[in-house]
Amino acid sequence: MSRVKLRLRGQEDDVERLLETLRSDEAVRLDEKVPEPQSGGYVVVHAVASTDEK
Repeated sequence: MSRVKLRLRGQEDDVERLLETLRSDEAVRLDEKVPEPQSGGYVVVHAVASTDEK
């Protein structure tokens, strides 16, 4: 099993697009926290992506 902690920071649309890509992969399990709004239209998302593949 592989497990990676992610901290994504960027424009809200860009972060959401990347998260959607991860969610669409059936091999990846994604556990996300609620986005934390930042100034200037940015968000920070903490997540853990994991897979059962070795």
